Amino acid sequence: MIHYHPGKANVVADALSRKTSCNCTSATSLHATLCQEMERLNLSIVSEGTLANVALTPTLRDQVVTAQKNNTGMEKIRQRLMENDPRAVCFYQDSEGVLWFDNRLVVPKDLELRKQILDEAHLSRYSIHPASNKMYQDLKQRFWWTRMKREIARYLSECDTCQRVKASHLRSAGPLQSLSIPSWK
Repeated sequence: MIHYHPGKANVVADALSRKTSCNCTSATSLHATLCQEMERLNLSIVSEGTLANVALTPTLRDQVVTAQKNNTGMEKIRQRLMENDPRAVCFYQDSEGVLWFDNRLVVPKDLELRKQILDEAHLSRYSIHPASNKMYQDLKQRFWWTRMKREIARYLSECDTCQRVKASHLRSAGPLQSLSIPSWK
C-alpha cells in the first residue's frame, strides 16, 4: 500500500505535490496553413507564369556508355559474344548496345572514368569514406571491371583522410620502464 504525504514531507518532488494555484492555461496549437504562412512572408501566388521542370539524369552511366562505344576492350567482348565464346557467358549486350556483366554495367579501362566512379562512391557526403569491403560491396551492385577489388584497395591506400583516421594495429615497443622513486632527506 502506498501512502501519499503532501508538501514538504515528500523527499522527491512529484506532480501531485505541486501547488494548485498555478496559472494553468490550455494550450491550443495553431496550425498555420500554407496560404497564411505565405501572407506572413509577403509572398503571393502568381496565376500567370512559366513552370520549370528539373530532371536529374545519371551522368556516370552516360559516361560509361559513351566510353564503352569508343573502347577496344569492349569491342573484343562484343566479338566474343558474337562468336558465342564460353569466356563471355556472363556478358550480354542490351538493345542500346550497352555491355553488362550479369546485372552490372561494364566499365571500360578508362582510368579517369574509374577514378571518377571511385571518388563518387568514397568522397560524397552520403558515403563518408567507407572502408574497402563496404565500398566494394556498394560498387559491385552497379559496376564491374577487371581487378575491381584490387583497384579499390589501392585507391583507399592513397586516401589521406582514411590513412589519418585508420587505427594503428602495431605492437607496442615493449613494457614501460618504471622510474626510480626519489628519496627525500
